[in-house]
Amino acid sequence: MAVFTIFNEGKGKMDILQTTEYKNIELISFDFEACVDEEIRQQITFRYGSLKSKLALMEGRLQDINELLRLKNPSLLLQLQKNPGTSQFNQSKIIGGESKILQGNNVNTGSIIIKNK
Repeated sequence: MAVFTIFNEGKGKMDILQTTEYKNIELISFDFEACVDEEIRQQITFRYGSLKSKLALMEGRLQDINELLRLKNPSLLLQLQKNPGTSQFNQSKIIGGESKILQGNNVNTGSIIIKNK
């Protein structure tokens, strides 16, 4: 179980606990501190740019594969373009945890508890 506690002064603490039959054992504890807004903006900009370039690379690969299929097997390309979302890899299920409201401002999502202090 993980317990994440947020304090008023922009700090937080996460404790990873192991629940046994008789007691809870604290395995590790992490201290957190809020970042400066500019640092967060830089991270978002970097990650957005990284994902944008990765998307362009994947779109280029897809165009190359489409061109290869157009030359080697045009009927397969037409079939793929007609039914783009029917492959077995696109049929995934979303499995989510159940959220429960506990005492006060505590929220339990699966095995993570978030507390506001």
